[in-house]
Parts: sequence; C-alpha cells; structure tokens
Amino acid sequence: MNIELLHILLKYSQNRSQTIREYLDENVQKKIRLYELYDINLNELYLSTRVIIISKSTLDILYEGTIMGIYDDILRINIKSKYCINVPKDSGYIFMKTKKNIAQQAYLKKLLKTLS
Repeated sequence: MNIELLHILLKYSQNRSQTIREYLDENVQKKIRLYELYDINLNELYLSTRVIIISKSTLDILYEGTIMGIYDDILRINIKSKYCINVPKDSGYIFMKTKKNIAQQAYLKKLLKTLS
C-alpha cells in the first residue's frame, strides 16, 4: 500500500517544489539542487532530459536517469547507460534538470509534435 505522505500539505501549498524539498533527506536535497519539480501545467518533459523520481511514500530516490521515451502515462528512463525501465508518471515526484539551451528545447518540442 502506497501512502502519499505530503498529499495534504501539497494541496494547500503555494510552492510545491519547496514544500517537498523541506521534507527530503539532506543527501537527496543535494542531488536535486539543480533540478526543478515537473508540473504538467507549467512545464513539459523532453527526450534526453535528466530526471530524478522520488517516491511519494518514502521520499527516497526511486530512479535517476535520462528520458529515452515519453508515452501517454509512462516514461522510459535510461539508468546509468545500463538498462531502460518504464515508469508510470504518477509513481513519484519527478524532478527534471532544466536545459539552458533554448534552441535545443525548441527543436525537441517540434520533434515531439511531429512524432505524436
């Protein structure tokens, strides 16, 4: 049975990312320092984006890797260039590393639209 520990807090929180970070272990906080929380309403996921997925029930890192594929409700993540795993988008909090290169983001967005 999976229990979402921060469900009630996040429901009323103005800054979801900061609220989650407050309850994470120090080691996990250091790892996601340069990452931002994925929100379906605010940003999009792209191929080749580095992600860290944190468990909603234990607040530990479930998966850390690079997005290789995006399907309806599933992400295919390449973990340490060894293997790929399919992860449901709602399995945890998704933190993604933001891309600095705007041109690359525009290209990947266009590529996703043409593939869909």
